[in-house]
Amino acid sequence: QLELVFGRNGVLKFGFIGDLLSWPGKIRAAIGALLGHEPPPTDKEETIREWVTRILGEEVFLRCIDPFVSGVYAGNPETLSMKAALPRIARIED
Repeated sequence: QLELVFGRNGVLKFGFIGDLLSWPGKIRAAIGALLGHEPPPTDKEETIREWVTRILGEEVFLRCIDPFVSGVYAGNPETLSMKAALPRIARIED
């Protein structure tokens, strides 16, 4: 699993060296992933969009997550529940 993050074609190389995200987008994603982010809302269940933008930022959602979720689930990530569609990822905060 370390290979997926730190390997030759890992997430870190893809995210920081590639041109998929702008430098402000990369910095925002790193801050959210490594330094912390806002807590989840307690009064409602988050959508995929709300969860990703809260943790990694709007640019990561628009460039990475939106096309993936739209293609795989043939659904709208602005209405899909994070816990229902991607429960393993949602458990990161539990």
